[in-house]
Amino acid sequence: MATGGRVQFQWDNFPPMPTNRSFCTAAEGADAKLYVIGGCEENGVPIAAFEAYDPSANSWEKLDAMPTKRAGPAAVSVGQKIVVLGGVSVTQAPLDAVEVFDIVERKWTQLTPLMAAALGIAAVARDGKVLAVGGMGVDTNPQDHLRSLDIDNDRWKGLAPMPTARYATGIFMRDDKLYVLGGRQGKEPCAAFEMYDIPSNTWTKFPDIPSKRVFPQYVMTESVIVSLGGLFTQGQDRRFSGTTETFDTGKGESGRWETHRPMKNKRADFVAGVLGEKVVIVGGLSVGGPLTSVEGFDLERKKWFNLPNLNTPLCSSASLIYQGRLLAIGGMSAGPTNMVAALGIKK
Repeated sequence: MATGGRVQFQWDNFPPMPTNRSFCTAAEGADAKLYVIGGCEENGVPIAAFEAYDPSANSWEKLDAMPTKRAGPAAVSVGQKIVVLGGVSVTQAPLDAVEVFDIVERKWTQLTPLMAAALGIAAVARDGKVLAVGGMGVDTNPQDHLRSLDIDNDRWKGLAPMPTARYATGIFMRDDKLYVLGGRQGKEPCAAFEMYDIPSNTWTKFPDIPSKRVFPQYVMTESVIVSLGGLFTQGQDRRFSGTTETFDTGKGESGRWETHRPMKNKRADFVAGVLGEKVVIVGGLSVGGPLTSVEGFDLERKKWFNLPNLNTPLCSSASLIYQGRLLAIGGMSAGPTNMVAALGIKK
Protein backbone atom coordinates (compact mmCIF):
# COMPACT_ATOMS: atom_id res chain seq x y z
CA MET A 1 0.00 0.00 0.00
CA ALA A 2 1.21 3.55 -0.74
CA THR A 3 -0.11 7.04 -0.20
CA GLY A 4 -0.55 9.83 -2.74
CA GLY A 5 -1.66 12.83 -0.70
CA ARG A 6 -4.63 11.50 1.29
CA VAL A 7 -5.36 8.72 -1.19
CA GLN A 8 -4.06 5.25 -0.32
CA PHE A 9 -3.41 2.84 -3.19
CA GLN A 10 -3.16 -0.93 -3.11
CA TRP A 11 -2.80 -3.84 -5.52
CA ASP A 12 -5.86 -6.10 -5.61
CA ASN A 13 -5.92 -9.77 -6.53
CA PHE A 14 -7.30 -10.41 -10.00
CA PRO A 15 -7.41 -13.82 -11.70
CA PRO A 16 -5.37 -14.25 -14.90
CA MET A 17 -7.06 -14.54 -18.29
CA PRO A 18 -7.32 -17.96 -19.96
CA THR A 19 -5.24 -16.71 -22.92
CA ASN A 20 -1.77 -15.16 -22.97
CA ARG A 21 -1.78 -12.16 -25.30
CA SER A 22 -0.41 -8.71 -26.04
CA PHE A 23 -1.90 -5.78 -27.99
CA CYS A 24 -5.44 -6.75 -26.96
CA THR A 25 -8.35 -4.38 -26.32
CA ALA A 26 -10.76 -4.26 -23.37
CA ALA A 27 -14.27 -2.95 -22.77
CA GLU A 28 -16.79 -3.07 -19.92
CA GLY A 29 -20.19 -4.39 -20.94
CA ALA A 30 -23.60 -3.24 -19.76
CA ASP A 31 -23.65 -6.45 -17.67
CA ALA A 32 -20.61 -5.14 -15.71
CA LYS A 33 -18.41 -7.89 -17.15
CA LEU A 34 -14.92 -7.16 -18.47
CA TYR A 35 -14.49 -8.22 -22.11
CA VAL A 36 -11.02 -8.72 -23.62
CA ILE A 37 -10.75 -8.79 -27.38
CA GLY A 38 -8.15 -10.15 -29.79
CA GLY A 39 -4.45 -9.40 -29.52
CA CYS A 40 -1.28 -11.25 -30.52
CA GLU A 41 0.10 -14.65 -29.55
CA GLU A 42 3.77 -15.45 -28.88
CA ASN A 43 4.78 -15.23 -32.55
CA GLY A 44 3.12 -11.85 -32.99
CA VAL A 45 0.21 -13.28 -35.00
CA PRO A 46 -3.23 -11.75 -34.31
CA ILE A 47 -5.81 -13.99 -32.63
CA ALA A 48 -9.61 -14.13 -32.39
CA ALA A 49 -9.78 -14.92 -28.65
CA PHE A 50 -12.69 -13.32 -26.80
CA GLU A 51 -13.05 -13.74 -23.05
CA ALA A 52 -15.16 -12.25 -20.27
CA TYR A 53 -14.47 -11.72 -16.57
CA ASP A 54 -17.50 -12.01 -14.30
CA PRO A 55 -16.94 -10.03 -11.07
CA SER A 56 -19.77 -11.83 -9.27
CA ALA A 57 -17.99 -15.17 -9.76
CA ASN A 58 -14.45 -13.74 -9.83
CA SER A 59 -13.72 -15.93 -12.84
CA TRP A 60 -13.13 -15.84 -16.59
CA GLU A 61 -15.14 -17.46 -19.37
CA LYS A 62 -14.00 -18.25 -22.89
CA LEU A 63 -16.64 -17.02 -25.33
CA ASP A 64 -17.12 -17.66 -29.03
CA ALA A 65 -14.13 -16.29 -30.90
CA MET A 66 -14.49 -13.24 -33.12
CA PRO A 67 -15.17 -13.99 -36.78
CA THR A 68 -11.99 -12.06 -37.64
CA LYS A 69 -8.58 -12.48 -36.02
CA ARG A 70 -7.14 -9.09 -35.13
CA ALA A 71 -4.81 -7.14 -32.86
CA GLY A 72 -5.21 -3.61 -31.56
CA PRO A 73 -8.80 -3.03 -32.70
CA ALA A 74 -11.01 -0.25 -31.42
CA ALA A 75 -13.76 -1.58 -29.15
CA VAL A 76 -16.65 0.14 -27.39
CA SER A 77 -19.67 -0.92 -25.37
CA VAL A 78 -23.01 0.30 -26.73
CA GLY A 79 -26.13 -0.85 -24.93
CA GLN A 80 -26.09 -4.64 -24.74
CA LYS A 81 -23.40 -4.96 -27.40
CA ILE A 82 -19.62 -4.87 -27.77
CA VAL A 83 -18.58 -3.27 -31.06
CA VAL A 84 -15.14 -4.10 -32.55
CA LEU A 85 -13.68 -2.06 -35.41
CA GLY A 86 -10.61 -2.36 -37.63
CA GLY A 87 -7.21 -3.35 -36.27
CA VAL A 88 -4.32 -5.42 -37.63
CA SER A 89 -4.92 -8.63 -39.59
CA VAL A 90 -2.88 -11.85 -39.69
CA THR A 91 -1.11 -10.43 -42.77
CA GLN A 92 -0.23 -7.28 -40.76
CA ALA A 93 -2.53 -5.21 -42.99
CA PRO A 94 -5.27 -2.88 -41.71
CA LEU A 95 -8.77 -4.36 -41.46
CA ASP A 96 -12.16 -3.00 -42.49
CA ALA A 97 -14.14 -5.61 -40.50
CA VAL A 98 -16.78 -4.39 -38.03
CA GLU A 99 -18.23 -7.04 -35.73
CA VAL A 100 -20.71 -6.87 -32.86
CA PHE A 101 -21.13 -9.24 -29.93
CA ASP A 102 -24.58 -9.32 -28.35
CA ILE A 103 -24.04 -9.99 -24.65
CA VAL A 104 -27.64 -11.21 -24.20
CA GLU A 105 -27.81 -13.53 -27.21
CA ARG A 106 -24.09 -14.35 -26.82
CA LYS A 107 -23.33 -14.33 -30.52
CA TRP A 108 -21.37 -12.33 -33.10
CA THR A 109 -22.79 -10.41 -36.05
CA GLN A 110 -20.83 -8.84 -38.88
CA LEU A 111 -21.86 -5.29 -39.81
CA THR A 112 -21.13 -3.09 -42.82
CA PRO A 113 -17.33 -2.68 -43.03
CA LEU A 114 -15.46 0.56 -42.53
CA MET A 115 -15.45 2.87 -45.55
CA ALA A 116 -11.71 2.19 -45.69
CA ALA A 117 -9.64 -0.44 -43.88
CA ALA A 118 -7.77 1.04 -40.93
CA LEU A 119 -5.65 0.29 -37.91
CA GLY A 120 -5.12 2.71 -35.04
CA ILE A 121 -8.75 3.85 -34.98
CA ALA A 122 -9.95 5.64 -31.83
CA ALA A 123 -13.61 5.20 -30.90
CA VAL A 124 -16.16 6.23 -28.27
CA ALA A 125 -19.85 5.59 -27.70
CA ARG A 126 -22.32 8.47 -27.87
CA ASP A 127 -26.14 8.37 -27.79
CA GLY A 128 -26.25 4.71 -28.75
CA LYS A 129 -23.89 5.18 -31.67
CA VAL A 130 -20.15 4.70 -32.25
CA LEU A 131 -17.92 7.63 -33.21
CA ALA A 132 -14.75 6.38 -34.95
CA VAL A 133 -11.83 8.75 -35.54
CA GLY A 134 -8.77 8.57 -37.80
CA GLY A 135 -6.77 5.48 -38.68
CA MET A 136 -3.97 4.33 -40.95
CA GLY A 137 -5.02 2.82 -44.27
CA VAL A 138 -3.65 0.05 -46.45
CA ASP A 139 -1.55 2.66 -48.29
CA THR A 140 0.02 3.58 -44.87
CA ASN A 141 -1.38 7.11 -45.13
CA PRO A 142 -3.14 8.59 -42.10
CA GLN A 143 -6.88 9.20 -42.37
CA ASP A 144 -8.91 12.26 -41.37
CA HIS A 145 -12.21 10.38 -41.15
CA LEU A 146 -14.80 10.97 -38.46
CA ARG A 147 -17.59 8.43 -38.83
CA SER A 148 -20.74 7.59 -36.92
CA LEU A 149 -22.10 4.04 -36.81
CA ASP A 150 -25.74 3.38 -35.98
CA ILE A 151 -25.44 -0.27 -34.96
CA ASP A 152 -29.20 -0.89 -34.70
CA ASN A 153 -29.67 0.04 -38.36
CA ASP A 154 -26.17 -0.99 -39.52
CA ARG A 155 -25.62 2.40 -41.10
CA TRP A 156 -22.47 4.51 -41.39
CA LYS A 157 -22.55 8.30 -41.64
CA GLY A 158 -19.58 10.48 -42.52
CA LEU A 159 -19.13 13.58 -40.34
CA ALA A 160 -16.85 16.61 -40.69
CA PRO A 161 -13.29 15.32 -41.25
CA MET A 162 -10.53 16.10 -38.76
CA PRO A 163 -8.34 19.07 -39.70
CA THR A 164 -5.31 16.79 -39.18
CA ALA A 165 -5.17 13.26 -40.60
CA ARG A 166 -3.62 10.78 -38.13
CA TYR A 167 -3.98 7.48 -36.29
CA ALA A 168 -3.40 6.07 -32.78
CA THR A 169 -4.71 9.21 -31.12
CA GLY A 170 -5.86 9.93 -27.60
CA ILE A 171 -9.62 10.53 -27.48
CA PHE A 172 -11.96 11.83 -24.76
CA MET A 173 -15.66 12.70 -24.69
CA ARG A 174 -16.93 15.40 -22.34
CA ASP A 175 -20.55 16.56 -22.68
CA ASP A 176 -21.02 17.23 -26.40
CA LYS A 177 -17.34 17.72 -27.20
CA LEU A 178 -14.83 15.19 -28.50
CA TYR A 179 -11.14 15.91 -27.82
CA VAL A 180 -8.56 14.25 -30.10
CA LEU A 181 -4.86 14.44 -29.25
CA GLY A 182 -1.55 13.44 -30.76
CA GLY A 183 -1.23 10.26 -32.77
CA ARG A 184 1.01 9.39 -35.68
CA GLN A 185 1.42 10.13 -39.36
CA GLY A 186 3.34 7.19 -40.78
CA LYS A 187 6.20 6.60 -38.35
CA GLU A 188 6.31 10.22 -37.20
CA PRO A 189 4.55 11.62 -34.13
CA CYS A 190 1.81 14.22 -34.50
CA ALA A 191 1.29 17.04 -31.97
CA ALA A 192 -2.14 18.21 -33.18
CA PHE A 193 -4.88 18.81 -30.60
CA GLU A 194 -8.40 19.33 -31.93
CA MET A 195 -11.94 19.43 -30.57
CA TYR A 196 -15.09 18.29 -32.36
CA ASP A 197 -18.39 19.90 -31.38
CA ILE A 198 -21.20 17.41 -31.93
CA PRO A 199 -24.20 19.78 -32.26
CA SER A 200 -22.52 21.97 -34.89
CA ASN A 201 -20.52 19.20 -36.65
CA THR A 202 -17.43 21.44 -36.59
CA TRP A 203 -13.81 21.16 -35.48
CA THR A 204 -11.74 23.69 -33.51
CA LYS A 205 -7.94 23.61 -33.41
CA PHE A 206 -6.43 23.84 -29.92
CA PRO A 207 -2.75 24.56 -29.12
CA ASP A 208 -0.45 21.75 -30.24
CA ILE A 209 0.98 19.39 -27.65
CA PRO A 210 4.37 20.93 -26.70
CA SER A 211 6.47 17.84 -27.45
CA LYS A 212 6.03 15.23 -30.18
CA ARG A 213 6.35 11.59 -29.06
CA VAL A 214 5.19 8.17 -30.17
CA PHE A 215 3.66 5.66 -27.72
CA PRO A 216 2.72 8.28 -25.08
CA GLN A 217 -0.38 8.07 -22.91
CA TYR A 218 -3.10 10.64 -22.37
CA VAL A 219 -5.56 10.78 -19.49
CA MET A 220 -8.32 13.23 -18.63
CA THR A 221 -9.88 14.34 -15.37
CA GLU A 222 -13.18 16.19 -15.51
CA SER A 223 -11.53 19.00 -17.48
CA VAL A 224 -7.73 18.59 -17.47
CA ILE A 225 -5.90 16.54 -20.11
CA VAL A 226 -2.51 15.12 -19.14
CA SER A 227 0.11 14.15 -21.76
CA LEU A 228 2.60 11.58 -20.48
CA GLY A 229 5.83 9.85 -21.45
CA GLY A 230 6.43 8.24 -24.82
CA LEU A 231 9.37 8.04 -27.16
CA PHE A 232 11.09 10.97 -28.86
CA THR A 233 11.96 10.20 -32.48
CA GLN A 234 14.42 12.26 -34.48
CA GLY A 235 15.77 10.37 -37.47
CA GLN A 236 17.49 7.29 -36.06
CA ASP A 237 17.55 8.76 -32.54
CA ARG A 238 15.14 7.12 -30.09
CA ARG A 239 14.92 8.47 -26.53
CA PHE A 240 12.41 7.54 -23.86
CA SER A 241 10.52 10.45 -22.35
CA GLY A 242 9.37 11.37 -18.86
CA THR A 243 7.24 14.23 -20.20
CA THR A 244 4.36 15.54 -18.07
CA GLU A 245 2.16 18.22 -19.68
CA THR A 246 -1.33 19.44 -18.75
CA PHE A 247 -4.06 21.41 -20.51
CA ASP A 248 -7.27 22.74 -18.91
CA THR A 249 -10.03 22.33 -21.50
CA GLY A 250 -12.24 24.62 -19.43
CA LYS A 251 -10.29 27.51 -20.94
CA GLY A 252 -11.12 26.44 -24.49
CA GLU A 253 -8.84 27.03 -27.44
CA SER A 254 -7.32 30.05 -25.71
CA GLY A 255 -5.86 27.82 -23.00
CA ARG A 256 -2.18 26.97 -22.74
CA TRP A 257 -0.22 23.81 -22.08
CA GLU A 258 1.78 23.67 -18.85
CA THR A 259 4.94 21.58 -18.53
CA HIS A 260 5.75 19.97 -15.17
CA ARG A 261 8.59 18.00 -13.66
CA PRO A 262 9.06 14.69 -15.48
CA MET A 263 8.10 11.29 -14.13
CA LYS A 264 10.87 9.51 -12.24
CA ASN A 265 11.26 6.66 -14.73
CA LYS A 266 11.07 7.53 -18.42
CA ARG A 267 8.86 5.16 -20.38
CA ALA A 268 6.65 4.47 -23.40
CA ASP A 269 3.89 1.96 -24.17
CA PHE A 270 2.55 1.96 -20.59
CA VAL A 271 -0.83 2.01 -18.86
CA ALA A 272 -2.24 5.22 -17.38
CA GLY A 273 -5.45 6.34 -15.70
CA VAL A 274 -6.98 8.62 -13.09
CA LEU A 275 -7.74 7.19 -9.64
CA GLY A 276 -8.82 9.32 -6.70
CA GLU A 277 -8.00 12.49 -8.68
CA LYS A 278 -4.41 11.28 -9.06
CA VAL A 279 -2.77 10.30 -12.33
CA VAL A 280 -1.33 6.78 -12.16
CA ILE A 281 1.09 5.12 -14.61
CA VAL A 282 1.93 1.41 -14.64
CA GLY A 283 4.82 -0.45 -16.28
CA GLY A 284 5.81 0.34 -19.85
CA LEU A 285 8.93 0.02 -21.95
CA SER A 286 12.24 1.74 -21.24
CA VAL A 287 15.95 1.17 -21.76
CA GLY A 288 16.55 -2.50 -21.01
CA GLY A 289 12.99 -3.71 -21.60
CA PRO A 290 9.62 -3.75 -19.81
CA LEU A 291 9.31 -2.01 -16.43
CA THR A 292 7.89 -2.90 -13.02
CA SER A 293 7.83 0.78 -12.03
CA VAL A 294 4.53 2.38 -10.93
CA GLU A 295 4.16 6.10 -10.21
CA GLY A 296 1.48 8.62 -9.34
CA PHE A 297 1.17 12.33 -10.14
CA ASP A 298 -0.61 14.77 -7.83
CA LEU A 299 -2.28 17.34 -10.08
CA GLU A 300 -2.68 19.88 -7.27
CA ARG A 301 0.89 19.71 -6.00
CA LYS A 302 2.35 19.02 -9.47
CA LYS A 303 4.48 16.29 -7.96
CA TRP A 304 5.26 12.65 -8.77
CA PHE A 305 5.29 9.97 -6.05
CA ASN A 306 6.23 6.29 -6.01
CA LEU A 307 3.71 3.48 -5.79
CA PRO A 308 4.29 -0.25 -5.17
CA ASN A 309 5.93 -1.87 -8.18
CA LEU A 310 4.47 -4.64 -10.29
CA ASN A 311 5.69 -8.12 -9.45
CA THR A 312 6.36 -8.71 -13.14
CA PRO A 313 7.68 -6.24 -15.75
CA LEU A 314 4.97 -5.32 -18.24
CA CYS A 315 4.35 -3.31 -21.42
CA SER A 316 1.97 -3.35 -24.41
CA SER A 317 -1.06 -3.98 -22.18
CA ALA A 318 -4.69 -3.06 -22.65
CA SER A 319 -5.94 -0.66 -20.00
CA LEU A 320 -9.29 0.18 -18.48
CA ILE A 321 -10.72 1.85 -15.40
CA TYR A 322 -12.94 -0.97 -14.17
CA GLN A 323 -14.97 -0.93 -10.96
CA GLY A 324 -12.76 1.76 -9.45
CA ARG A 325 -9.47 0.09 -10.36
CA LEU A 326 -6.89 0.73 -13.07
CA LEU A 327 -6.30 -2.52 -14.94
CA ALA A 328 -3.25 -3.48 -16.99
CA ILE A 329 -4.52 -6.40 -19.06
CA GLY A 330 -2.22 -8.85 -20.78
CA GLY A 331 0.79 -7.41 -22.58
CA MET A 332 4.43 -8.35 -22.93
CA SER A 333 6.76 -9.51 -20.16
CA ALA A 334 9.16 -12.32 -21.10
CA GLY A 335 6.53 -12.98 -23.78
CA PRO A 336 2.77 -12.47 -24.03
CA THR A 337 1.16 -12.76 -20.61
CA ASN A 338 -2.30 -13.53 -19.25
CA MET A 339 -1.86 -11.47 -16.09
CA VAL A 340 -4.25 -8.71 -15.08
CA ALA A 341 -2.76 -6.16 -12.69
CA ALA A 342 -5.40 -4.22 -10.74
CA LEU A 343 -4.49 -1.05 -8.83
CA GLY A 344 -7.20 0.32 -6.57
CA ILE A 345 -7.84 2.74 -3.73
CA LYS A 346 -8.00 1.51 -0.16
CA LYS A 347 -11.46 2.14 1.28
